[in-house]
Amino acid sequence: MEPFAWLKDVLERIATHPVNRLEELQPAHWKQAQTKRQEPAADQTLSDN
Repeated sequence: MEPFAWLKDVLERIATHPVNRLEELQPAHWKQAQTKRQEPAADQTLSDN
């Protein structure tokens, strides 16, 4: 995980992120979410061809 990427993303999202889901912004959870975000994008690329 890149600390700068994590901090940048968290600072951009924290104002609108639900307070009851703040644990999602912790580094370990954030890394899992980033991995999940990248996987569907790869699937879309394959299905578009």
